[in-house]
Amino acid sequence: MKLMEAPRQVSLVTAAEVDPQFSLKSFQFKMTSQDIELAVEGRVRDKTMELSIISGKEVRHQQLLLDQVPQLPVNLPWYLARKEIKVGNSYQLTFFDPSTLSNDTLTIKVLQKEQIEISGKKVESYKIEESFKGVVHHAWISRGGQLLKEEAPMGITLIQETKEQALEALPEEGAQVDLIYATAIEVKTKLPQPHLLKYLKLKLANASLDNLPISSGRQKLQGNILEIQVEDLQEFAPTKLSLLAGENGRLQKLLESSPLVQSNHPKIQQLARSVIAGEDNALKAIQRISQWVYSNIEKKPTVSIPSALEVLNSRVGDCNEHTVLFTALARAGQIPTRMIAGLLYNDNRFFYHAWAECYVGAWVAIDPLMNQIPADATHVKLVEGDLSEQVSLLKIIGQLQIEILAYH
Repeated sequence: MKLMEAPRQVSLVTAAEVDPQFSLKSFQFKMTSQDIELAVEGRVRDKTMELSIISGKEVRHQQLLLDQVPQLPVNLPWYLARKEIKVGNSYQLTFFDPSTLSNDTLTIKVLQKEQIEISGKKVESYKIEESFKGVVHHAWISRGGQLLKEEAPMGITLIQETKEQALEALPEEGAQVDLIYATAIEVKTKLPQPHLLKYLKLKLANASLDNLPISSGRQKLQGNILEIQVEDLQEFAPTKLSLLAGENGRLQKLLESSPLVQSNHPKIQQLARSVIAGEDNALKAIQRISQWVYSNIEKKPTVSIPSALEVLNSRVGDCNEHTVLFTALARAGQIPTRMIAGLLYNDNRFFYHAWAECYVGAWVAIDPLMNQIPADATHVKLVEGDLSEQVSLLKIIGQLQIEILAYH
Protein backbone atom coordinates (compact mmCIF):
# COMPACT_ATOMS: atom_id res chain seq x y z
CA MET A 1 0.00 0.00 0.00
CA LYS A 2 0.94 3.67 -0.23
CA LEU A 3 0.78 6.32 2.47
CA MET A 4 1.57 9.95 1.58
CA GLU A 5 3.02 8.76 -1.76
CA ALA A 6 5.44 6.38 0.01
CA PRO A 7 5.15 2.56 -0.32
CA ARG A 8 4.49 0.71 2.94
CA GLN A 9 4.43 -2.99 3.69
CA VAL A 10 2.32 -4.47 6.47
CA SER A 11 1.71 -8.06 7.52
CA LEU A 12 -1.30 -9.19 9.57
CA VAL A 13 -1.47 -12.79 10.80
CA THR A 14 -4.23 -14.25 13.00
CA ALA A 15 -4.55 -17.88 14.11
CA ALA A 16 -7.20 -19.30 16.42
CA GLU A 17 -7.82 -22.58 18.24
CA VAL A 18 -11.49 -23.45 18.70
CA ASP A 19 -13.49 -26.35 20.14
CA PRO A 20 -15.89 -28.51 18.03
CA GLN A 21 -18.61 -25.86 18.46
CA PHE A 22 -16.16 -23.19 17.17
CA SER A 23 -15.99 -21.49 20.55
CA LEU A 24 -12.66 -19.74 21.02
CA LYS A 25 -9.98 -21.45 23.12
CA SER A 26 -6.86 -19.46 22.19
CA PHE A 27 -5.46 -17.17 19.50
CA GLN A 28 -2.29 -15.50 18.21
CA PHE A 29 -2.28 -12.13 16.44
CA LYS A 30 0.72 -10.35 14.94
CA MET A 31 1.06 -7.10 13.03
CA THR A 32 4.39 -6.18 11.46
CA SER A 33 5.34 -3.13 9.41
CA GLN A 34 8.70 -1.68 8.46
CA ASP A 35 9.21 0.08 11.77
CA ILE A 36 6.83 -1.39 14.34
CA GLU A 37 5.70 -4.80 15.54
CA LEU A 38 2.88 -5.82 17.88
CA ALA A 39 1.88 -9.33 18.90
CA VAL A 40 -0.99 -10.52 21.09
CA GLU A 41 -1.61 -14.01 22.43
CA GLY A 42 -4.78 -14.96 24.28
CA ARG A 43 -6.24 -17.98 26.04
CA VAL A 44 -9.78 -18.41 27.36
CA ARG A 45 -10.08 -19.98 30.80
CA ASP A 46 -13.64 -20.20 32.15
CA LYS A 47 -14.91 -16.59 32.23
CA THR A 48 -11.49 -15.01 31.77
CA MET A 49 -9.31 -14.20 28.76
CA GLU A 50 -5.61 -14.19 29.61
CA LEU A 51 -3.67 -11.89 27.28
CA SER A 52 0.05 -11.55 26.60
CA ILE A 53 0.92 -8.37 24.71
CA ILE A 54 4.35 -8.16 23.10
CA SER A 55 5.20 -4.53 22.37
CA GLY A 56 8.37 -2.50 22.55
CA LYS A 57 10.41 -5.71 23.05
CA GLU A 58 8.54 -6.38 26.29
CA VAL A 59 5.76 -8.75 27.32
CA ARG A 60 2.85 -7.48 29.40
CA HIS A 61 0.03 -9.59 30.81
CA GLN A 62 -3.61 -8.67 31.25
CA GLN A 63 -6.86 -10.42 32.12
CA LEU A 64 -10.28 -9.60 30.67
CA LEU A 65 -13.42 -10.77 32.46
CA LEU A 66 -15.94 -12.31 30.05
CA ASP A 67 -19.73 -12.53 30.15
CA GLN A 68 -19.46 -15.08 27.36
CA VAL A 69 -16.72 -16.53 25.19
CA PRO A 70 -16.08 -14.05 22.36
CA GLN A 71 -15.64 -14.65 18.65
CA LEU A 72 -12.72 -13.45 16.55
CA PRO A 73 -13.03 -12.09 12.99
CA VAL A 74 -11.11 -15.10 11.67
CA ASN A 75 -13.49 -17.78 13.00
CA LEU A 76 -16.80 -15.90 12.79
CA PRO A 77 -18.05 -17.44 9.46
CA TRP A 78 -17.34 -20.96 10.73
CA TYR A 79 -19.18 -20.21 13.96
CA LEU A 80 -22.22 -19.03 11.99
CA ALA A 81 -22.16 -22.14 9.79
CA ARG A 82 -22.12 -24.30 12.93
CA LYS A 83 -25.36 -22.57 14.04
CA GLU A 84 -27.07 -23.38 10.69
CA ILE A 85 -27.47 -20.27 8.57
CA LYS A 86 -31.05 -19.32 7.64
CA VAL A 87 -32.36 -16.24 5.88
CA GLY A 88 -34.04 -13.96 8.42
CA ASN A 89 -32.02 -15.17 11.39
CA SER A 90 -30.18 -12.64 13.53
CA TYR A 91 -27.52 -13.12 16.19
CA GLN A 92 -25.95 -11.02 18.91
CA LEU A 93 -22.59 -12.14 20.18
CA THR A 94 -19.50 -10.88 21.93
CA PHE A 95 -16.75 -9.94 19.50
CA PHE A 96 -13.08 -9.55 20.44
CA ASP A 97 -10.89 -7.38 18.24
CA PRO A 98 -7.20 -8.31 18.74
CA SER A 99 -6.05 -5.09 17.07
CA THR A 100 -7.76 -2.90 19.71
CA LEU A 101 -7.77 -5.43 22.58
CA SER A 102 -11.45 -4.79 23.24
CA ASN A 103 -14.71 -6.70 23.57
CA ASP A 104 -18.02 -5.41 22.25
CA THR A 105 -21.34 -6.61 20.89
CA LEU A 106 -21.63 -7.62 17.24
CA THR A 107 -25.06 -7.93 15.61
CA ILE A 108 -25.44 -10.18 12.55
CA LYS A 109 -28.43 -10.51 10.23
CA VAL A 110 -28.75 -13.11 7.46
CA LEU A 111 -30.28 -11.04 4.65
CA GLN A 112 -30.69 -13.34 1.65
CA LYS A 113 -29.31 -16.11 -0.50
CA GLU A 114 -27.30 -14.76 -3.39
CA GLN A 115 -25.28 -16.18 -6.27
CA ILE A 116 -21.93 -14.43 -6.67
CA GLU A 117 -18.95 -14.92 -8.97
CA ILE A 118 -15.70 -16.18 -7.44
CA SER A 119 -12.73 -16.91 -9.72
CA GLY A 120 -15.00 -16.94 -12.77
CA LYS A 121 -17.48 -19.41 -11.25
CA LYS A 122 -21.00 -18.86 -9.92
CA VAL A 123 -21.18 -19.74 -6.23
CA GLU A 124 -24.18 -19.93 -3.90
CA SER A 125 -23.79 -17.77 -0.80
CA TYR A 126 -25.56 -16.13 2.11
CA LYS A 127 -25.36 -12.35 2.31
CA ILE A 128 -25.04 -11.19 5.91
CA GLU A 129 -25.03 -7.76 7.55
CA GLU A 130 -22.64 -7.10 10.43
CA SER A 131 -23.09 -4.12 12.76
CA PHE A 132 -20.31 -3.20 15.20
CA LYS A 133 -20.20 0.11 17.10
CA GLY A 134 -22.49 1.72 14.54
CA VAL A 135 -20.36 0.55 11.60
CA VAL A 136 -22.32 -1.62 9.16
CA HIS A 137 -20.82 -3.75 6.41
CA HIS A 138 -21.74 -6.84 4.38
CA ALA A 139 -20.20 -10.23 3.78
CA TRP A 140 -21.01 -13.29 1.69
CA ILE A 141 -20.33 -16.73 3.18
CA SER A 142 -20.89 -20.27 2.00
CA ARG A 143 -23.16 -22.72 3.82
CA GLY A 144 -20.01 -24.44 5.04
CA GLY A 145 -18.64 -21.26 6.60
CA GLN A 146 -16.13 -20.01 4.04
CA LEU A 147 -15.82 -16.24 3.70
CA LEU A 148 -16.26 -15.60 -0.04
CA LYS A 149 -16.53 -11.83 -0.26
CA GLU A 150 -16.61 -8.85 2.08
CA GLU A 151 -17.43 -5.18 1.56
CA ALA A 152 -15.39 -3.49 4.26
CA PRO A 153 -15.51 0.14 5.38
CA MET A 154 -13.73 2.84 3.30
CA GLY A 155 -15.00 1.24 0.07
CA ILE A 156 -12.65 -1.75 0.31
CA THR A 157 -13.90 -5.04 -1.19
CA LEU A 158 -12.25 -8.36 -0.32
CA ILE A 159 -12.74 -11.43 -2.54
CA GLN A 160 -11.62 -15.02 -1.96
CA GLU A 161 -8.77 -15.84 -4.36
CA THR A 162 -5.72 -18.05 -4.58
CA LYS A 163 -2.37 -16.53 -3.68
CA GLU A 164 -1.38 -16.60 -7.35
CA GLN A 165 -4.54 -14.77 -8.44
CA ALA A 166 -4.10 -12.11 -5.78
CA LEU A 167 -0.44 -11.46 -6.64
CA GLU A 168 -1.20 -11.33 -10.37
CA ALA A 169 -3.87 -8.67 -9.79
CA LEU A 170 -1.60 -6.38 -7.78
CA PRO A 171 -1.14 -2.99 -9.47
CA GLU A 172 2.25 -1.56 -10.31
CA GLU A 173 3.74 0.32 -7.38
CA GLY A 174 3.07 3.72 -8.95
CA ALA A 175 -0.60 2.84 -9.56
CA GLN A 176 -1.36 1.76 -6.00
CA VAL A 177 -4.08 3.64 -4.16
CA ASP A 178 -2.76 6.01 -1.50
CA LEU A 179 -4.98 5.37 1.53
CA ILE A 180 -4.26 8.77 3.06
CA TYR A 181 -5.39 10.68 -0.05
CA ALA A 182 -8.19 8.22 -0.88
CA THR A 183 -9.90 8.90 2.46
CA ALA A 184 -9.28 12.67 2.49
CA ILE A 185 -12.18 15.12 2.09
CA GLU A 186 -11.70 17.73 -0.62
CA VAL A 187 -12.99 21.27 -0.10
CA LYS A 188 -13.28 24.21 -2.51
CA THR A 189 -11.92 26.88 -0.18
CA LYS A 190 -8.17 27.27 0.25
CA LEU A 191 -7.26 28.37 3.76
CA PRO A 192 -4.31 30.77 4.11
CA GLN A 193 -1.86 29.83 6.88
CA PRO A 194 -4.19 27.25 8.46
CA HIS A 195 -1.82 26.68 11.39
CA LEU A 196 -2.57 30.25 12.55
CA LEU A 197 -6.38 30.05 12.41
CA LYS A 198 -8.28 30.67 15.65
CA TYR A 199 -11.82 30.19 14.30
CA LEU A 200 -13.42 27.93 11.70
CA LYS A 201 -17.04 27.49 10.63
CA LEU A 202 -17.99 24.40 8.61
CA LYS A 203 -21.05 22.81 7.06
CA LEU A 204 -21.03 19.01 7.48
CA ALA A 205 -23.09 16.82 5.16
CA ASN A 206 -23.78 13.33 3.82
CA ALA A 207 -22.89 11.37 6.98
CA SER A 208 -24.58 10.44 10.25
CA LEU A 209 -22.89 12.19 13.17
CA ASP A 210 -25.07 10.55 15.82
CA ASN A 211 -23.28 9.48 19.02
CA LEU A 212 -20.08 11.31 18.08
CA PRO A 213 -18.79 13.88 20.65
CA ILE A 214 -18.54 16.65 18.09
CA SER A 215 -20.28 19.37 20.12
CA SER A 216 -18.03 19.68 23.17
CA GLY A 217 -15.40 22.00 24.54
CA ARG A 218 -14.14 24.34 21.85
CA GLN A 219 -16.54 22.91 19.25
CA LYS A 220 -20.24 23.76 18.90
CA LEU A 221 -22.55 21.90 16.51
CA GLN A 222 -25.99 23.31 15.64
CA GLY A 223 -27.77 21.21 13.06
CA ASN A 224 -25.05 20.52 10.54
CA ILE A 225 -23.09 23.74 11.20
CA LEU A 226 -19.92 23.29 13.24
CA GLU A 227 -17.98 26.16 14.81
CA ILE A 228 -14.50 25.74 16.28
CA GLN A 229 -13.01 28.41 18.54
CA VAL A 230 -9.41 27.85 19.66
CA GLU A 231 -8.70 28.11 23.39
CA ASP A 232 -7.10 31.33 24.64
CA LEU A 233 -4.26 30.25 26.91
CA GLN A 234 -4.10 33.73 28.45
CA GLU A 235 -7.50 33.01 30.00
CA PHE A 236 -6.22 29.83 31.66
CA ALA A 237 -5.63 30.25 35.38
CA PRO A 238 -2.24 28.74 36.32
CA THR A 239 -2.92 25.26 37.70
CA LYS A 240 -0.37 23.40 39.77
CA LEU A 241 0.18 19.71 39.14
CA SER A 242 0.18 19.20 42.88
CA LEU A 243 -3.32 20.72 43.08
CA LEU A 244 -4.59 19.06 39.90
CA ALA A 245 -4.62 15.77 41.80
CA GLY A 246 -7.75 17.04 43.57
CA GLU A 247 -9.56 16.99 40.22
CA ASN A 248 -8.34 13.53 39.35
CA GLY A 249 -11.09 11.64 41.15
CA ARG A 250 -13.64 12.40 38.44
CA LEU A 251 -11.02 12.11 35.72
CA GLN A 252 -9.34 8.95 37.02
CA LYS A 253 -10.02 6.99 33.84
CA LEU A 254 -7.93 9.51 31.89
CA LEU A 255 -4.93 8.76 34.09
CA GLU A 256 -5.13 4.99 33.83
CA SER A 257 -2.68 2.79 32.01
CA SER A 258 -3.96 0.50 29.25
CA PRO A 259 -2.42 -2.25 27.10
CA LEU A 260 -1.31 0.28 24.45
CA VAL A 261 -1.03 3.44 26.59
CA GLN A 262 1.36 2.07 29.20
CA SER A 263 1.53 5.10 31.48
CA ASN A 264 2.42 3.00 34.54
CA HIS A 265 5.43 1.34 32.91
CA PRO A 266 8.76 2.21 34.58
CA LYS A 267 10.29 3.46 31.31
CA ILE A 268 7.34 5.79 30.66
CA GLN A 269 7.26 6.95 34.29
CA GLN A 270 10.99 7.65 34.35
CA LEU A 271 10.89 9.59 31.08
CA ALA A 272 7.89 11.65 32.23
CA ARG A 273 9.71 12.65 35.42
CA SER A 274 12.81 13.56 33.42
CA VAL A 275 10.90 15.65 30.86
CA ILE A 276 8.67 17.46 33.37
CA ALA A 277 11.76 18.02 35.54
CA GLY A 278 9.89 19.25 38.59
CA GLU A 279 7.71 21.77 36.73
CA ASP A 280 4.54 22.22 38.82
CA ASN A 281 2.60 24.35 36.32
CA ALA A 282 0.35 21.87 34.48
CA LEU A 283 0.27 23.84 31.22
CA LYS A 284 4.05 24.25 31.16
CA ALA A 285 4.42 20.53 31.94
CA ILE A 286 2.41 19.48 28.87
CA GLN A 287 4.36 21.96 26.77
CA ARG A 288 7.56 20.20 27.85
CA ILE A 289 6.11 16.78 27.04
CA SER A 290 4.86 17.91 23.62
CA GLN A 291 8.24 19.45 22.81
CA TRP A 292 10.06 16.24 23.77
CA VAL A 293 7.78 14.04 21.63
CA TYR A 294 7.99 16.47 18.70
CA SER A 295 11.80 16.64 18.88
CA ASN A 296 12.53 12.95 19.46
CA ILE A 297 10.07 11.03 17.25
CA GLU A 298 10.83 10.90 13.53
CA LYS A 299 7.87 12.01 11.39
CA LYS A 300 7.07 9.14 9.01
CA PRO A 301 3.79 7.68 7.66
CA THR A 302 3.35 4.43 9.56
CA VAL A 303 0.97 1.48 9.45
CA SER A 304 0.70 0.22 12.99
CA ILE A 305 -1.42 -0.41 16.04
CA PRO A 306 0.13 2.42 18.03
CA SER A 307 1.67 1.44 21.36
CA ALA A 308 3.47 3.95 23.57
CA LEU A 309 6.25 1.50 24.48
CA GLU A 310 6.77 0.50 20.84
CA VAL A 311 6.98 4.15 19.77
CA LEU A 312 9.43 4.90 22.58
CA ASN A 313 11.55 2.02 21.32
CA SER A 314 11.32 2.72 17.56
CA ARG A 315 11.29 6.56 17.79
CA VAL A 316 9.30 6.78 14.55
CA GLY A 317 5.68 7.33 13.53
CA ASP A 318 2.92 9.63 12.35
CA CYS A 319 0.15 11.41 14.24
CA ASN A 320 -1.09 8.20 15.92
CA GLU A 321 2.32 7.26 17.28
CA HIS A 322 3.08 10.79 18.48
CA THR A 323 -0.31 10.96 20.20
CA VAL A 324 -0.15 7.61 21.99
CA LEU A 325 3.31 8.35 23.41
CA PHE A 326 2.32 11.89 24.40
CA THR A 327 -0.80 10.53 26.13
CA ALA A 328 1.17 7.93 28.07
CA LEU A 329 3.76 10.49 29.22
CA ALA A 330 1.12 13.06 30.23
CA ARG A 331 -0.84 10.46 32.20
CA ALA A 332 2.39 9.31 33.86
CA GLY A 333 2.82 12.95 34.91
CA GLN A 334 -0.66 12.84 36.50
CA ILE A 335 -2.24 15.05 33.82
CA PRO A 336 -5.66 13.69 32.69
CA THR A 337 -5.32 13.14 28.94
CA ARG A 338 -7.53 11.66 26.23
CA MET A 339 -6.76 10.76 22.65
CA ILE A 340 -8.73 12.47 19.88
CA ALA A 341 -9.39 11.37 16.31
CA GLY A 342 -10.80 13.61 13.63
CA LEU A 343 -9.72 15.75 10.71
CA LEU A 344 -6.94 18.21 9.91
CA TYR A 345 -6.88 20.63 6.98
CA ASN A 346 -3.99 20.74 4.51
CA ASP A 347 -3.94 22.00 0.91
CA ASN A 348 -7.69 21.98 0.11
CA ARG A 349 -8.28 18.68 1.89
CA PHE A 350 -9.23 17.48 5.35
CA PHE A 351 -7.17 14.42 6.26
CA TYR A 352 -7.95 11.98 9.07
CA HIS A 353 -5.69 12.80 12.00
CA ALA A 354 -5.03 12.14 15.69
CA TRP A 355 -4.06 14.44 18.56
CA ALA A 356 -4.78 14.79 22.30
CA GLU A 357 -6.64 16.85 24.88
CA CYS A 358 -5.27 17.53 28.38
CA TYR A 359 -7.06 18.78 31.47
CA VAL A 360 -4.99 21.54 33.09
CA GLY A 361 -7.83 23.17 35.02
CA ALA A 362 -9.65 23.39 31.67
CA TRP A 363 -9.40 21.28 28.54
CA VAL A 364 -6.81 22.21 25.92
CA ALA A 365 -6.12 20.54 22.55
CA ILE A 366 -2.51 19.53 21.86
CA ASP A 367 -1.06 18.25 18.59
CA PRO A 368 2.31 16.66 19.45
CA LEU A 369 3.03 15.91 15.77
CA MET A 370 3.08 19.66 15.11
CA ASN A 371 3.96 20.75 18.67
CA GLN A 372 0.86 22.96 18.70
CA ILE A 373 -0.64 24.09 22.03
CA PRO A 374 -3.45 24.80 21.51
CA ALA A 375 -4.06 22.96 18.24
CA ASP A 376 -5.25 25.27 15.45
CA ALA A 377 -8.90 25.61 14.41
CA THR A 378 -8.56 23.22 11.46
CA HIS A 379 -8.42 20.31 13.93
CA VAL A 380 -11.99 18.93 13.76
CA LYS A 381 -12.70 16.52 16.63
CA LEU A 382 -14.94 13.57 15.78
CA VAL A 383 -14.07 10.89 18.37
CA GLU A 384 -12.64 10.77 21.90
CA GLY A 385 -10.81 7.69 23.16
CA ASP A 386 -8.41 4.96 22.18
CA LEU A 387 -8.46 2.68 19.12
CA SER A 388 -11.51 0.75 20.33
CA GLU A 389 -13.51 4.01 20.27
CA GLN A 390 -11.98 5.28 17.03
CA VAL A 391 -13.55 2.35 15.16
CA SER A 392 -16.73 4.47 14.96
CA LEU A 393 -14.94 6.75 12.48
CA LEU A 394 -15.32 4.02 9.88
CA LYS A 395 -19.02 4.78 9.49
CA ILE A 396 -18.28 8.25 8.08
CA ILE A 397 -15.01 7.73 6.19
CA GLY A 398 -15.77 8.07 2.50
CA GLN A 399 -19.16 9.64 3.27
CA LEU A 400 -18.59 12.95 5.06
CA GLN A 401 -18.60 16.14 2.97
CA ILE A 402 -17.40 19.54 4.21
CA GLU A 403 -17.97 23.13 3.12
CA ILE A 404 -15.91 25.93 4.68
CA LEU A 405 -18.19 28.85 5.59
CA ALA A 406 -15.94 31.23 7.55
CA TYR A 407 -12.52 31.47 9.18
CA HIS A 408 -10.13 33.90 10.81
